[in-house]
Amino acid sequence: MKILGVYAALNIAILAFQEFNWIAVPEEFTAIALTAIYSITVLTFAIPLGILIIKKQLKAKDLSLNFHFHPHPIKQTIKLVFLGYGLLFLAGILMTLLSVILPFNIPGFDPQEALPFLQGNTSTKVVGAIIVVIIAPIIEEIFFRGFLLQTFLKRYSFVPASIITAGIFAFLHFQFQTIAGIFLLSLILNYLYKKANYSVIPTIAFHMVNNCIAMLIFLALDHIPAF
Repeated sequence: MKILGVYAALNIAILAFQEFNWIAVPEEFTAIALTAIYSITVLTFAIPLGILIIKKQLKAKDLSLNFHFHPHPIKQTIKLVFLGYGLLFLAGILMTLLSVILPFNIPGFDPQEALPFLQGNTSTKVVGAIIVVIIAPIIEEIFFRGFLLQTFLKRYSFVPASIITAGIFAFLHFQFQTIAGIFLLSLILNYLYKKANYSVIPTIAFHMVNNCIAMLIFLALDHIPAF
């Protein structure tokens, strides 16, 4: 719980830094500062998880039994990644249809804001990309699927445990304009985790691919001239 508290506090700091311009600073400095805060946020999970992994390793020879990091066939992993995107695509179509039918906008499905590190120089973008595409998916999946969801599964059946985990996952991203979309993404990740016989390998792969595609889209849009 302390880890979640620190993680939440750091995300609030990111929001405050983005929303309030207390000091007039160059955009590149702002991007570098936000990238640094994002890095600290990731380390908030990485360091305690590293300590926990070492402790578990001392008690058990098979680490995969503790964090569900056991190997998964490559072909099955690829199939699950495609399955995840199929489900994400169907969810997107459903939300689009609902937005057309309903006389109001569905809250939590607004477009995601551009990642702050994309505003910086090349080195800032590279560091940010490594964090978002590689490090964050590994840490988040080990924590949210391999630890948190697995903990809830000891008390509840899969559906309520998945909903609770998805709610925490979405809330702790502190992107409330897209919180419903993040919630659905987490439900899909939970489902893939179950389909993979409770291995986090396919969910890490899907999470990495999803973050990579999102980042490439933001970069492409950033280079499209405005008319």
